[in-house]
Amino acid sequence: MRRVVALMIGVLAFYCGVNTTVSAQESKRIEPPDYYVRSAKVALNSKEYERAERNLRTCLENYPDNYQAHFLMGAIWGDKEQIDSMVYEFNQARIYAGKNLKKIEKDMVGIEEALWEKNFNAGVAYINIADSLENAASQAADIEEGKKKRDNAGKALEESARGFYNCTLIQPDEFRGWFNLGLVYDRQREYQKAVEVYKISEEKFHRVTMLDSTTNYYDTTLFFTGPGEETELFKEIKKTFKKLSEDLRTRYNGLLTALGGVYFELEEYENTIIVFRRLLGFSEEDLTALEYIGNSFQQLGNNEEALKWIEFVIRKNPDDKDRLYNVGAHWYNAGVDDKKIYESRLREKLEGSNDPNINAEIAKTQEKYQSEFTKSLQFIDRVTIIDPTDAESWKLKAVALFFLDRIDEAIPALEKARELNPEEISLCQILAECWRQKGDVDKVLKLTEECGLGK
Repeated sequence: MRRVVALMIGVLAFYCGVNTTVSAQESKRIEPPDYYVRSAKVALNSKEYERAERNLRTCLENYPDNYQAHFLMGAIWGDKEQIDSMVYEFNQARIYAGKNLKKIEKDMVGIEEALWEKNFNAGVAYINIADSLENAASQAADIEEGKKKRDNAGKALEESARGFYNCTLIQPDEFRGWFNLGLVYDRQREYQKAVEVYKISEEKFHRVTMLDSTTNYYDTTLFFTGPGEETELFKEIKKTFKKLSEDLRTRYNGLLTALGGVYFELEEYENTIIVFRRLLGFSEEDLTALEYIGNSFQQLGNNEEALKWIEFVIRKNPDDKDRLYNVGAHWYNAGVDDKKIYESRLREKLEGSNDPNINAEIAKTQEKYQSEFTKSLQFIDRVTIIDPTDAESWKLKAVALFFLDRIDEAIPALEKARELNPEEISLCQILAECWRQKGDVDKVLKLTEECGLGK
């Protein structure tokens, strides 16, 4: 890649119309601005950067509105990779250039683009280095060696963040610099910083694509109200979004996925839902978005709404055993919680509670937990079919059947669960209870001795 200073010197050859020599002893009297500019150009052509900088500083001290001095000083800062100082000087040059802006704009843009590309590539390279170091750390046999590699991975991420941050200074309206900076903050678990940067990135994206001229994207109820439920406005937005290049659509989906994921990490579940609903406005079958929305509703305690979204995911991907297990486990845990409530109310009744509604509440909670265990089995059964060796699924299935008093079905499920979970004493206890209810004393005694239940 061309060095910025090489580009700058080529530019100076054009500007330096007179090959003037300047004495080593700089005059202390105030000279006209052109004198300092010409002296700086000559010094730069001779690679005497300190003398060039000294002339430019003197010029700007006495002629702060000289656009050429600002431009040349910015180019020097750029070569030193003092990005904030370069940006300041270039901005000053643009302010004071007036009708002369065309003389320097192309050259400033050239320097900026070269530096942006250099810093962006450096940011990407350091992310790759961090990935390699983290992988090596996870495989390191020695604890200290692993720690050292993780520390170095952290330093690589800091360098990556510096590169992308420089990109945001050089071209603040380019959303890629902001987005990648957000990704690094995300990796560093600086989630609040990541949120702010992702939001800036989205703002820049809208300016580039003009998507914000279509509608208010933060009012998600205007275009998507539930799984698979489209509005007319939603259909129009899809048409607008499809006009973008595939690359831009992919980048925007990635941006919203990253932002929503960080909100989830911050436990800001309402914001998670808002962001992923917006994503669904452009990619209505995005399984990650649907699942995040469902999980967020679950965290907010709205189980009914949560399952509506998660079950929609499963309908789209019916053989995904992990998602099937998650939904089954959700219903199983809900059943366990409501069964505890049922048993608590039942004890109150047996202890002589005077609550006139207690019988109705007992019946209601019993019906509720039975319904939840039944729903759990609908999903867990499918997992055991897809993967007959899934130990956790057999355990949930066996216990759910037991809680539903489906003893004849629970026994073979418990035996399979014990085979896959041989250290799980609770399964042995439940199986012994099943045989007790069936009246098979010999099997109860055998299990008692085998599992050490009498100890």
